[in-house]
Amino acid sequence: FINAYMKTGDVKYKHAARETWKFIRDHIIVKTRPAEWYNEVSRDGVPDMSLPLVAEWKCPYHNIRMCMEILRRNERFPEEI
Repeated sequence: FINAYMKTGDVKYKHAARETWKFIRDHIIVKTRPAEWYNEVSRDGVPDMSLPLVAEWKCPYHNIRMCMEILRRNERFPEEI
């Protein structure tokens, strides 16, 4: 959504990015280990506890890549996001 907003300037994407972040903050970030995220949650925000918190691609690659990308974009366009 952030990418779509930055490319189009359409505020619906900015709103969608903020709503997605709220869901992540409220349901996906592990409250007892805030540096980690649940692997999967239902639409209602219930985590699937049968899945590991850390896996070879989820933790060291995708989580870090996403965080670095958002930080990079926020540095370039802090007033936008």
